[in-house]
Amino acid sequence: MQEPYPPLVYEKAYWDGGEMNDRPCDTYTAHRVYRASQRFLWVNTEPLWGDAYTQEHPETLRTYRLDRVLLEAVGGYARFVRGHWTEWVLSIPPTAIEEGEGRWCDYTQ
Repeated sequence: MQEPYPPLVYEKAYWDGGEMNDRPCDTYTAHRVYRASQRFLWVNTEPLWGDAYTQEHPETLRTYRLDRVLLEAVGGYARFVRGHWTEWVLSIPPTAIEEGEGRWCDYTQ
């Protein structure tokens, strides 16, 4: 029997510091899982900080379909989303620091 699905998955990206010369880091942005099957997870396209609006207005819900089997087998995988490759992971590393509203940065990478 398959375990219950995770409530959140994380979109992983690299932040180069931008124009403000912040320290570069790997960012992890939480997305809520709305539906699951044995094969797939459907996650909100909006990050966790925008999820409250989706819950108030379910007609606006748009989802990404992630390969649950692959995600659980290797802990993460890349997928082409919004015109670029996006990496999805099930958990954030213990060295990541919460930056607020469902976003973490790992400065050790």
